[in-house]
Amino acid sequence: MNMRSLPFWIGFALTVLFGVRAVTGMVGGVAFARGSAAAALGYYDAALPYLERAAVGINRYEALWLEAEVRTGLYDMLLQVPDSGEERSMHLSRALDGYRAAADSCPVSGWSWQGISEVYFRLEESRRAGETPDLSLLTRPAWERVGPEGRTGFGFLRWAIKKEPGIYTFRERLVIRSVEFGLEEEATAAVEEAAIHQPDFWRYDDLVALDDPALRLAFARSSEAVLDEAPLISRERHLFSLGKLYHRLGDLPRAESLFRSARSEPAKALHQAETAFHLALVLKGQERYDEALVYMDEAALNEAFKLAVYTNRAEIARKRGDLVLAFDYLNRCRQMAPQSTRYALAFARVAVQLERFDTAEQSLKWAALLDPKNSAVWSDLVDFYLETGDLTAVRSTLLEAGEELGPEHPELLRLAGKLAARATSWETAR
Repeated sequence: MNMRSLPFWIGFALTVLFGVRAVTGMVGGVAFARGSAAAALGYYDAALPYLERAAVGINRYEALWLEAEVRTGLYDMLLQVPDSGEERSMHLSRALDGYRAAADSCPVSGWSWQGISEVYFRLEESRRAGETPDLSLLTRPAWERVGPEGRTGFGFLRWAIKKEPGIYTFRERLVIRSVEFGLEEEATAAVEEAAIHQPDFWRYDDLVALDDPALRLAFARSSEAVLDEAPLISRERHLFSLGKLYHRLGDLPRAESLFRSARSEPAKALHQAETAFHLALVLKGQERYDEALVYMDEAALNEAFKLAVYTNRAEIARKRGDLVLAFDYLNRCRQMAPQSTRYALAFARVAVQLERFDTAEQSLKWAALLDPKNSAVWSDLVDFYLETGDLTAVRSTLLEAGEELGPEHPELLRLAGKLAARATSWETAR
């Protein structure tokens, strides 16, 4: 080959190289699209082959990480399968390899490190499950009960937070894992830090579901301390979020004050209606019904809150003994949500109190058509017929309920007992 042909061969080689990369990238992209779609639907076994082929080119990091996530999900699913220990171990080991490869591919991302932490936490849980509990450790500090796998998990999770401090879900995982391992002080410190970085409590799904008033209060106080220092949330939304949180904590006066402060801030119409509605709920909780109704009327001007307003208006009317008004509002709820058994049953109960028995029966039968597998529906229908003295209807209703729930359903047996007791009392009276 002479020197004059060198540019040609360089160009040819580059063309081949980029052509191969383009084809590889295209194939990888298609595989990633199919694998991620299957994973999103929970078809983990189907997703794996695609994700394994997708770890090339620009999709490499995402494919490696998602494959590791899928294997972790498979591990969790197999926990319910007897004699699956070997398969579980394989998935967890390969998940760890996948997270590490993803971390090498994109070192600046915290998601791989968070994934590694979850693998080590599962290893800690598995080790604990296979050991005889050491009762002497119960009197020792909680950290002494955490093994090397758990400590490693916390280390990687803190590293993920350091890598990407703006991802608040990492901080949420630190709180949850600290709670699970009995690390109360660490959980409190983590929840306070979480509130500083993302002060809107209602963005944390796991924290919202966590039934721990002490941690909620710690979050509320930490969030309130940065009320004017949180750039990613408006002051109005911050006050609203705090109001909801203090309402959940049962501090109604504080919640009321926060909602009223939120109302004084500029806000969208939807947010104004939302704040008015929640302020009404707080006032209702304090039995200040007249004030509550004023704000409910304001909220109801927005179509999104009408159903909730009518529901609460019906409840207030019932508490005040105005059954006719409660009947009217529940009828509106029933019309707005015709597929809801909740409103059908509530409407029927008020109708019975007003002795509108035909209307009540129709509503109860509609509820049974809507949700035949709901034992509460059959219970209300049987109780209705028992109250009106129609034992024939009770028997036929129990037969229908048995077809839907099964003859041995506990609620069905209880209702049959009520029928037997009522029939016996009638025979005795005769």
